Amino acid sequence: MKKKFTPDFNTALDIAEKYELNDNADKLGAALAEIPDFKVTAPVVGGFSTGKSSLINAVIGETLLSTNITPETAVPTEITYGDDTVTLVTSSGAESFIPLSEFDSKQLAAEKYSVVRIRSSNAFFAQIPSIKLVDMPGFDSGIDVHNKAIDNYLPASLAYILTVSADEGTLRASIISFLNELKLYNLPVYTVITKANKAVPEVIEQLKAHIAETVRRFLKINDPKVTVTTAKGKVDVDGFKDFLMELQSNSDDIFNSHFAQKLDSACGEIEKYLTECCKNADLTLDDLKLQKEQAERAFMEIGKKFDEEKQRFDDQVERCISVIKSKIASDLNASVSTIEGYILQNQETAIKEKINSIIRTAYTLGIQTELEPRVKKYITNVENAIQVGVHAGKVEIPEEDLRNDTEIKNTLINVTQTAAPAIGAAIGTLIAPGLGTAIGLALGTLATLFINLGFNTKQKAQKEQLAKQQAQQIINSAAEEAGNKVAAVIYQYKDKINESLNDEIKKERELREKSLTDCEEKLALETEERERRNAELKSDIEVIRGIRNGI
Repeated sequence: MKKKFTPDFNTALDIAEKYELNDNADKLGAALAEIPDFKVTAPVVGGFSTGKSSLINAVIGETLLSTNITPETAVPTEITYGDDTVTLVTSSGAESFIPLSEFDSKQLAAEKYSVVRIRSSNAFFAQIPSIKLVDMPGFDSGIDVHNKAIDNYLPASLAYILTVSADEGTLRASIISFLNELKLYNLPVYTVITKANKAVPEVIEQLKAHIAETVRRFLKINDPKVTVTTAKGKVDVDGFKDFLMELQSNSDDIFNSHFAQKLDSACGEIEKYLTECCKNADLTLDDLKLQKEQAERAFMEIGKKFDEEKQRFDDQVERCISVIKSKIASDLNASVSTIEGYILQNQETAIKEKINSIIRTAYTLGIQTELEPRVKKYITNVENAIQVGVHAGKVEIPEEDLRNDTEIKNTLINVTQTAAPAIGAAIGTLIAPGLGTAIGLALGTLATLFINLGFNTKQKAQKEQLAKQQAQQIINSAAEEAGNKVAAVIYQYKDKINESLNDEIKKERELREKSLTDCEEKLALETEERERRNAELKSDIEVIRGIRNGI
C-alpha cells in the first residue's frame, strides 16, 4: 500500500513545486513523511475511572499503566508494537528515552508531559503492528491540558474506542458531544462496557442495548460495535481484542482511504490551477487585463456575499446563545428540590456533579439542535457563493457543478479541526471555580445556622426554608456563570469558523490571481516557448487527472 501511493505523491509534489503551488507542496510533503511509519491511531476515550488503563493492562497481560492516577498525573500514552522503549515528550516538545523496564506512569505529571510513547514487544501487540492504541486522560477532568489533548487527537485519529463503566449506566454528556463531532469523520467507533462485574447480567444487557442505540443515533451507524469486559483480574477482554484485531485487518483499507483523500484534495487544487492556466493560455494581454478586472469584481462580490452571510450567521448565533442559556436556566431551576436535599445532607460534591451534569446536557443538546444545523447552512452558503463567484462572467453554471455534499462535508471537517477545540475544551469546565467556592460557603453558613437552630420540628421547617433559599441562590449563580461561559465559547467557535472560511476565500483568490499572473509572464516568452509550455501544461493536467482517476 505504501509503494502504491508514494510515486503518485512524489509526482504530484513535483508538479506542485514546478508551478510554485507552495501550500499544496507542503501538504503533499507532510503526507509523504507520514506514509513510512503510518499507524491507525485509536484513542481509548471515556470519563475518569471508567477502566481504560485496566482494560489496556488486561490486553497486554501485565500492569504497564497505573490504575491509581489522579487527573493531575494523567498523560496521553501511545502504545505500539516495538522494541520495549519509552519516549517521554515534555510540554515544550523536548524528548527523553528510557527502557520500558524503567517506566513508571505514576511519576508523570500532566502539566510537565504532553505525551508518552511506548513501544512494546508484547505478543498480542505483535499481532496488531499497524495499530497505535492511546490511553487518553478522562473527559470532564476540568484540566485544560487534558481538554486540549483530547481535541488534538480528534483530527489525527482514524478509529475510536469509547469506554463506559457499567456503574455509570449511560454515556456521559461530554462523550455524546464528542460523538456529535465524530460523525463528520466517518471513522470506525467501538464501545467497550467495562467493570461488568458491578452489575447483574440483566442490567448489563439493557445497558449494552442502550449504548448501542445511543451510538447508532448519533453516528448514524446501522450496526454499532459494543462489547462487555471485566478487565480486573485479567478476565474477559476477548471482545476488546476482537475489536483491535478487526482494526488490524482493516488497516489497509483505512490507510487507503486516509491517503487517497489527502492526495485527491491536493491534486484537485493543482488541477484547478492548471486548468485555469490552460483556459487563459491563448488570451492576449488585453484579454488578461479584462480577466483580472472581472476576477477583482467577482471577489468583491464574494466578499460582499460573505459579509452578508456572516451577519446573518451572527444574528443566528445570538439566538442560539439565548436559547441555550434559557434551557440551562430552566433545567437548573427544575432541580431546586434535589439541590435542596443535597444541602440538607451537606453533600457538596453531589451538588457540583448534579449542576455540572445539568449544564453539560443542556449545553450539548443546544449545540446539536440549535447551532450545528446553522453552521452547516452557513458554510454551504459561503461555499456556493465562492463557486458562483469564481465562474462570474462565464457560462451559467449548472447546479451539479456547485460544491457537492462531499466537498461541503470536507470543508466542515476542516472547520471542525480548527473550531472544535473551542467547544470541546469547554465541556466539563462550564462551571467556574468561583461557584465551587460559593457552594462551600453556603454549606458552611447553613451548617452554623443549623447548629444554632437545634433539632425540633418547628426549627426543621426553618432549616428547609433556609436550604431552599440557598439552593435557589446557587442555581441562579450557576445559571449566570454557565450562561456567560457558553456565550464566550460559542463566540470563540464562531470566530474560528469565520477565520476558516475567510482563509478559503483567500486561497481561491490567490489561486485565480496566480494563474492570471503566470499567463501574463508567459506572454512575454517567444511563441515557440509558449507552445512548449502550453503542451507541458496539458501534459501535467493529464498526469494529475490520471492520479485522481486511479485513487
